[in-house]
Amino acid sequence: SVVGRIAGLTTPSEVVNKLRTVVTSNSEPLERLRSSRAEQQASRSLREEQDSAYERSLAIDRERARQRREAELARQREEQEAADRQAAEEQRLRDLAQWKLWRGQSLSAEPGPDVKDAVRISVRLPSGERIMRKFAPDADIEEIYAVVECYEILQEQDTERPVVSAPEGFVHHYGFRLVSPMPRVVYAVDEGGSIREKIGRGGNLLVEPIDEDEDDADDDEVVTDMS
Repeated sequence: SVVGRIAGLTTPSEVVNKLRTVVTSNSEPLERLRSSRAEQQASRSLREEQDSAYERSLAIDRERARQRREAELARQREEQEAADRQAAEEQRLRDLAQWKLWRGQSLSAEPGPDVKDAVRISVRLPSGERIMRKFAPDADIEEIYAVVECYEILQEQDTERPVVSAPEGFVHHYGFRLVSPMPRVVYAVDEGGSIREKIGRGGNLLVEPIDEDEDDADDDEVVTDMS
């Protein structure tokens, strides 16, 4: 906008006075313009700050929602894993019970008095009970383990039970070892061998539970007579 004109020859004082008059007459509109622009800039800055705060709040909400989803998924996984472990343990117990029935039914009969070289074995259980039984001399050492494992089943042998088969896919592991007290000798089931070869004509054995976390070092093994 043209706010003033100075035409032709004029004196310096007239120029100065003219400029002062123009500035004075236009100062109020200029101030209104500056104020309006300042208000616009302040409003724009406020909106930008509000938008920035909103974005930050939205990002925080999204992060919290993500953490809640992950926590929920982790909880569901833990519950499913716990349910799977419980189901697996229940299945293992069912398989173990079936295995004991099957193994108890498949045990060899105790040799009669006509078997002169039968091996007489005494096994003390953790409960304090003692199993006295004769075995064929060529029977595998596992036969004694099976008698111990199936002891409760054998005690109920008068009860009529259906003939069962070995549980499919089940691998049985004995949770104990048989040892002679003095001198200490471990008769490991996985080493095999006949009873006569390993023990001789007879022997007294202890049932030593196997701790899953125990050290394999022989020096750390302890024989406990559970009587």
